[in-house]
Amino acid sequence: MLAEARKSHELLREAIDILPQGIVFLDAEGRYILWNKKYAKMYNRSSDLFKPGVRLEDTIRVGVARGDYPKAIGREEEWIAARLEKLFQPGERHEQRLADGRVILIDERLTEDGGIVGLRVDITELKQREASFRLLFDSNPVPMIVCALGDERILAVNDAAVQHYGYDRIEFEKLTIRSLQAFDTELPWVGDDRAARTWKHVRADGALIDLAIFSRQLVYGDGVDY
Repeated sequence: MLAEARKSHELLREAIDILPQGIVFLDAEGRYILWNKKYAKMYNRSSDLFKPGVRLEDTIRVGVARGDYPKAIGREEEWIAARLEKLFQPGERHEQRLADGRVILIDERLTEDGGIVGLRVDITELKQREASFRLLFDSNPVPMIVCALGDERILAVNDAAVQHYGYDRIEFEKLTIRSLQAFDTELPWVGDDRAARTWKHVRADGALIDLAIFSRQLVYGDGVDY
């Protein structure tokens, strides 16, 4: 039986080691049971501490003392307490920035026996692309609007759009793209992004404005928006 258990353990380790995401299994006290190579690589500055039976809290405290978590600097105990609350009462996914600039997306779930299984995904490149898009979006002299494909809610506008339409930003982001239309006609949805469409919109002061719309589908936040 012991040999079979060891074999099953090794098979599980081999299986999780080929995954591109970091995986960690903890018991109900938050102690390490099993983790894969990707997890150890993500936290390479602390990986020498990873041993079965060691508490994740202790490795976190060592990491904080080493300066591995920039957001913890100057508020160490507060940061650790917040991290442990998310660990033992997992809810939504959250991000963790490391000292080397990488950003890790953390998703943790409780198991039936009260343990914890954690997933780690390196989203550094995604965050860098988001930052580049945000810079292009915010500083672009052309009015730009991001709206949801489903209910057509306006999700974001740049400064040029605020100036062009005359709405303040808070008011603007409560509207739908359809509410800007001067006439009740079909919207230029995705598929028309290779050519401009001439359109009439209404400014905040009621004046009509002519514009050429270029549309493109993109990923915004947690979903696909327009």
